[in-house]
Amino acid sequence: MAVTDIIILTESPFSRRDYDRFGVELLSKRFQVSILDCTRWLKPEFWDKYQETAYRCPGYVSVTDLGSLIGHIHNPVKAIAIDYLGSCAGSKRIRKEFKDCNISRAIVLHGLIPTPTIRWPDKVGLFISSNTPLSMLKKIHRRNKQILSPDPAPEIALLAGTAGLKDKRLHGLVHRIWAHSFDFDIYLENKGQASTSVAPYAVFLDEDMVHHSDYTHLEIKLPATEEAYYTSMNSFFQKFEHEFGIPVKVAAHPRSRYDLRPQLWNRRTTIYGKTAQLVRDATIVLCHQSTSVSFAVMWRKPLLYLTTNELMSSYLQPRIALGSTLLRAHLINIDGHNGLPAIESLLAVDEGAYAKYTDEYIKRTGTPNFPAWHIFSEYIQNSL
Repeated sequence: MAVTDIIILTESPFSRRDYDRFGVELLSKRFQVSILDCTRWLKPEFWDKYQETAYRCPGYVSVTDLGSLIGHIHNPVKAIAIDYLGSCAGSKRIRKEFKDCNISRAIVLHGLIPTPTIRWPDKVGLFISSNTPLSMLKKIHRRNKQILSPDPAPEIALLAGTAGLKDKRLHGLVHRIWAHSFDFDIYLENKGQASTSVAPYAVFLDEDMVHHSDYTHLEIKLPATEEAYYTSMNSFFQKFEHEFGIPVKVAAHPRSRYDLRPQLWNRRTTIYGKTAQLVRDATIVLCHQSTSVSFAVMWRKPLLYLTTNELMSSYLQPRIALGSTLLRAHLINIDGHNGLPAIESLLAVDEGAYAKYTDEYIKRTGTPNFPAWHIFSEYIQNSL
């Protein structure tokens, strides 16, 4: 019996951006697509705060409890579930229900960023520094339950670069679908287009460092404070512009709300929905550890990694440092008193490092240049 339905599972409000990234339009050409948004059930406080971001497209369902979920999956059709759930208490129950209904689950190993290898004592320190006492207790409890009663294993994995092979859930998994990161799809759409800028500029890949909703969703501490972070960043942008004579544009994180907080960037223009194009046409890319670094890698743009005194002592610093090391790009503490590197040094790109990063985190060598969800759909229809 051929697969007829695709079920997308989320525990964060399904947004218009998710609609595009998760390939709903493309998948709908071959399958009946349902989105089971379980946020209201699994994370009710987060739902109350961010429910207005939910995109109620055709097939969208807000799941309120287990009965609501069961009512949407107990039917005679053959379905595949694409699992974007995390590790909260109810996610295991959902996965077990799908297992009992003989509905295969697919995990998506895209959008990965370099994760440093950290010694056990340092892991404990990072865990303590990034969590509140209450969130630590919750996570230790969930971890213990996971060890005693692990989640049912997935049956399918959609992979991008070879870094995904480190995921323990792939052990014994037969259906490995090699595609590429979602950012590579955007790269394909934009790489042949003419530049929209005539003057050189630098672009900063914003991460909504202080107000990002993930801090609430993941129950982790903020890595920086609003006053210190934005004071440091704005001061650095002014210094950079003065020294090199090129303006800095901010590629706003899609979840940020600078319309509500224009003072944070000293009313500097923040641009939404055009990160790929901004990177494509930029002279240099400024960043911390954004997944959008992949655009700089694909377009072979020079990178300058930035940190601050606060970030240096936060759980983000090891990732910032590792990204800089892997791509052989400069890393500077903008709160330090050292001058900026020479522009010739900043604009250098290490082709070998960029190519290796591409293979590990964006697109394994030899995979086709088709949209990732096209590759997924072809595999599902021809191999399952």
